[in-house]
Amino acid sequence: MRIKDSRFAKLRVFRRARESQDHRKKNLRISDNHANRWLYPKSDMLFLIPQLAGFSLFYVYAFLLTLRYSVLENNAQKVFVGLKHYINVIENPYFQLAFLNTIKFSVISVLLSLALGYGLSLLVFWHPCFKWITNLGLFALFLPTSALMMIWRILMSDHGTLANNLYTVLPRVFSSQMWPGFSLYIFFLWRYLGISVLVYFNGLVRIEQGIIESATIEGAGGWLISWRILLPLLRRTTMFNMVYMTVCSLRMFREVYLLYGAYPPQDLYFVQHYLNNHFVRLNYQRLSAAAVLLAVLLSLVFMLLINAFQKRERL
Repeated sequence: MRIKDSRFAKLRVFRRARESQDHRKKNLRISDNHANRWLYPKSDMLFLIPQLAGFSLFYVYAFLLTLRYSVLENNAQKVFVGLKHYINVIENPYFQLAFLNTIKFSVISVLLSLALGYGLSLLVFWHPCFKWITNLGLFALFLPTSALMMIWRILMSDHGTLANNLYTVLPRVFSSQMWPGFSLYIFFLWRYLGISVLVYFNGLVRIEQGIIESATIEGAGGWLISWRILLPLLRRTTMFNMVYMTVCSLRMFREVYLLYGAYPPQDLYFVQHYLNNHFVRLNYQRLSAAAVLLAVLLSLVFMLLINAFQKRERL
């Protein structure tokens, strides 16, 4: 009987959470319609003209120029060659290596930041005495990159203090070949994990406390509430956090360039290195083709993710 009662209690918790979630979605739709009708009148669109003009000049026009460069033979002989440069870029082994390394680093680093960020935000949410975790995580974000690089070279470089100790204590686990990639993941979490924690904590605070109280009264534990109730309610927060962490992972080229220069270890050779090397060689056609390919692929990935999250919201 106790097992059946516990199962019925869990079912009641899920049903009430689902009802509250549906009610919240309905209120969001009503508030969105209200905002579209009253908060954003058409006359205020005039204030967006300066921003749209700057975006059109520095992004849209620049992207159109990039498209033009990618289909011409070169700057001297402006002959239309179609997809020639795109095919050469795709078949280039260095671009393939850079693209695979970029995708691998972005996927792993984003998943780690989301998982650890949600776990630490739950710790702060359930136990307010751990609020110092958020402040500590944001500390590295406000430091200049040059200062971070100096600290990182002392502690986490190939022959730094921590690396030498790990080589001695765990020689079968850590080696000089795998250390650059491993240290870069640690650096990414050190630099941007605080943002993930802050975003998730902001989403947790905005959830109605009545949902958590009703689930607690029904006998649901902290793990059940965090995994089956709070996490589904944070879909929009997770979507925003995923996109932002992906952008941050693509920005890690700056740190890798400062640490290892234009030709880093093979595992850390990213697409930005490929683009920068062709820019130095004034090979604007290959550079433009690679930039367009990267922009199109990232746009497709983000569109698919947003579409998948929107379908989940409609269920």
